[in-house]
Amino acid sequence: STLEKEAHFEGCHFRQAAFNNVRFKDRAFFNVLRTRKDGHRATRFERADFSEAYFEKGGSFDGFLFWEADFGDASIQYVSFDGVDLDNVRFAGAQMEFAYLADARWSALPGRSRLRRLPHYLSVSDERYVIREELDIPTSGDVEDRIEAYRAAEGTYRRIKHSLTNEGAYGMAGEFYIHEMRMKRDRYWHQRRYLKWLGFWISALMTGYGEKGRNVIMTALAIVAFYAIAYHALGAISQDGGGTHCPTLSECVYFSLVTFTTLGYGDYAPIARYQLLAVSEAFIGAFMIALFVLVFGRKVMR
Repeated sequence: STLEKEAHFEGCHFRQAAFNNVRFKDRAFFNVLRTRKDGHRATRFERADFSEAYFEKGGSFDGFLFWEADFGDASIQYVSFDGVDLDNVRFAGAQMEFAYLADARWSALPGRSRLRRLPHYLSVSDERYVIREELDIPTSGDVEDRIEAYRAAEGTYRRIKHSLTNEGAYGMAGEFYIHEMRMKRDRYWHQRRYLKWLGFWISALMTGYGEKGRNVIMTALAIVAFYAIAYHALGAISQDGGGTHCPTLSECVYFSLVTFTTLGYGDYAPIARYQLLAVSEAFIGAFMIALFVLVFGRKVMR
């Protein structure tokens, strides 16, 4: 069907409705107008099918209660979902161009299972964006199917990331970049490319794929602490480098820090058989400092 003029369904209760392939040429309103005395919304869908529906000029589902709905492959342009709980709504393949999702909720309704959704395309405008998605990755069956699902998920996150970047939403774009890299890492695992998987895992731990500078700082502090404990346990440093002084833990922490930062004041030195240990920390420290500058500069340049 094609609805040529504005369509008003405010206050309606749909037990089961099929709007699939319907073309709304003007605005369509399904939003809530009133609330019953018992606090339940008077407007709701128990089940709704909007697959391949086309909203040409927008509309509103503000406050609507979806028990279950499918917007698969629909074109949702300028449609508002203010205050709508979307955990039981599918958006697989939907084009959500300028959809208003900023005040939508993403927590499952009581007694309802959390449906999985995979938005293949998202365009945002005027900072009106919030989307928290779960991915439809098969947990059993053919490994190739899972690999293809992870590859499709990478593309999904990449398109959302580019759309958010174009709108200047760099923080949110960074989140979706992390998701994109996580999908790639999981794909490498299923492809048994374990070296690449390990590299991505280390990158996630140390830098959050270049998006989390605090991860670099926490990793650096952990390395400093590890070497300090090693120096103390081995008695690896002294004031003259001859091993005549038994270092305290605080002295080892100080020596580890100045070695990590490559300052090398010279007031403490490693004894001969542990010089390579100190050299390894200096090498790692130089690498970590450069890595922090890279991550910090990447965020500033954006």
